[in-house]
Amino acid sequence: MSLSAWPRLLRRWFRSARDRGDLARDRQRWTDAARHYRTHLHRHPQDFAIWVQLGHSLKEAGRIGEAIDAYRAGLAIDGDDADLLLHLRHLYQDHPPQRIGQGPAIIFLFNLLQDVGVARPLVYLAAEEFVAEICLLVSGEFLERDTTGLWIGELERMCRDTGATLTIQPTPERACGCLQGRSGVLIAASESNLEPHRYTHALFRSAPAGFTRITLQHGFECVGFLHNRDQSAAYGDHVFFAADVLCGWAEAEALTAMSATERAKLRVTGPTLALHERAGRAGGNGGLVCENLHSVRFGAANGRRDAFMEDVAAVSAILAERGEALTLRAHPGGRYFAEHGLAPPRGARTENRPLYKVDLAGFDYGISAPSTVLLDMMLAGLPVAVWNDPESPIDVSHYVGLHQVAGADEWLAFQQAVLQDPDAFLRQQADFLGRTGLLLDPTTVRTRFISVLTEACNLITARDQ
Repeated sequence: MSLSAWPRLLRRWFRSARDRGDLARDRQRWTDAARHYRTHLHRHPQDFAIWVQLGHSLKEAGRIGEAIDAYRAGLAIDGDDADLLLHLRHLYQDHPPQRIGQGPAIIFLFNLLQDVGVARPLVYLAAEEFVAEICLLVSGEFLERDTTGLWIGELERMCRDTGATLTIQPTPERACGCLQGRSGVLIAASESNLEPHRYTHALFRSAPAGFTRITLQHGFECVGFLHNRDQSAAYGDHVFFAADVLCGWAEAEALTAMSATERAKLRVTGPTLALHERAGRAGGNGGLVCENLHSVRFGAANGRRDAFMEDVAAVSAILAERGEALTLRAHPGGRYFAEHGLAPPRGARTENRPLYKVDLAGFDYGISAPSTVLLDMMLAGLPVAVWNDPESPIDVSHYVGLHQVAGADEWLAFQQAVLQDPDAFLRQQADFLGRTGLLLDPTTVRTRFISVLTEACNLITARDQ
């Protein structure tokens, strides 16, 4: 053997496990690649990129369960990596995990993307307060809506934090099949006889008798609980539920859209958003504007959508010239700008993370068309204004008492007034919240939810005896 061959042989003999894995991967020897990657990870367990490569290799080798475990290990290191979240979403679409235990369980249903923010505080509360299996049951429609994988990543994070299991059931019939012979509590953040809730409604109607079914009021103005004029026009005034228990935000007298046949199911718990930990207001990050342009308020015929976008664009351009910040946040169920391929207004920053990951207290003020996000911002200590359209006025009857803006001039005047005297707006908002009749005290809300879940779990015990 010539001396010139020795360097090449030495490199081959002393090639690292990672390099061997890459070489096997490039040759599509997936089992060998996985073996080498595992060796590397035994020595370097925080190597995020190789956990991802291990997942890819195992997926190609047909070892789906192990591939999911590898991807999850990567998420434990970097839970926000967009590429990994997308890979996991695609894998779940092709191979939905079916794992679910056999004993009594508290099962949370996720069908709409916004269900995550509503149910999340209750998932953590259940894990802290109850010794029961906790399962996150995800619909096939949820995966289709979650085009980036961001929200399935949030559910995975919940599973890591709480020990919950995750199962994906493409249809309500499949979901019902996996519940046969089981007992427990089914909790939905969006359930009614309306078309957007067809998955959860169908599952609730067909669920085995051993389950107590709980529907959460998921917003301030919420179908079947409290309607604005546009909701009544779009959905009618007789919305009903298949749930045994309805967790509302206020007493029945304040929930004027709840039909008489449903009121016997009502338990006043307050909203789960009251369970969020709140930091003291700091400010300094400019204004936060929340769009919910998918709402029935913004029908194509009334021109409100164009009016809102024009106002945002005008204000953003003026603030950009001043060197001041404006942040635009999309509603998770709509993401209007992204879904329609529209660039954000000039000078506007975008914020698409879940609301519970956004430091609301860091903003100077918040603006939104009528929406529950106004409550989130008020509870975070932000001065807020309700956007309205002077040409086609929105029904803001449930928001009377809050400051309103229409057009760029009023918007900018509000900003200036907030910077000069924020406390005046905060006092106004405290009066508004007091008049709504909403149960918002965090301790009381927590106690009420524990009581509801305790009663439901006691029913499980009684049925099983």
